[in-house]
Amino acid sequence: MTVPIVANPTTATAEWLRGNGYVPSEGRPTFGQIGNWHQWQEIIGVTGVFVLITVVLSIAIVQLASTWRAKAALAREHEYRSLAEKAVRSQEETERQLRDVQGRLRSIEHVLKEVD
Repeated sequence: MTVPIVANPTTATAEWLRGNGYVPSEGRPTFGQIGNWHQWQEIIGVTGVFVLITVVLSIAIVQLASTWRAKAALAREHEYRSLAEKAVRSQEETERQLRDVQGRLRSIEHVLKEVD
């Protein structure tokens, strides 16, 4: 944009400000530039895209976290299951040994009764 060369700089400045939307045609000064519809569309579009990206990322993070929690729960259940199976095997082995000891004890009692 070129600035016109004018003898009166106050007029040139006011015209430039008015032409670029900083001062409305009525002459009342404003803070910042007066936006037109295209600028508002850009602002709304950028805000919408930002909100969309934020929502999509939030949903993705929540889904990833729930997937990780589910995998951790499955791993924990697998560990509990293997621990329970190990405990059952150990208890069965203990019961077998106890039956064996009881059988030996009965045979010893039988021998002692015969000796008596």
